[in-house]
Amino acid sequence: MNFRLAYLRDNAIGRFIEESTLRTLSTIIYFNNLDIVSHLINNKNVLESLIDKINSNSTEEKYEGILFLSELNSVSKELVNINYY
Repeated sequence: MNFRLAYLRDNAIGRFIEESTLRTLSTIIYFNNLDIVSHLINNKNVLESLIDKINSNSTEEKYEGILFLSELNSVSKELVNINYY
């Protein structure tokens, strides 16, 4: 859902809607990302699974784990750098 909202905000309708609507979309995206990151960080099973993937002997599983960790890091950085349009 966040990907779609961000696409709408940034590409499809960003130039045609009011500033308050853009702020509302940004707020929705922010709080969705906050919920996702909070859930992942507070869920011990997810973190253990991620560590197992990264420590795996399989190159594909390591790659998937690192990609997931990279995406989580990217979303977390966005939470710190609040950017309301």
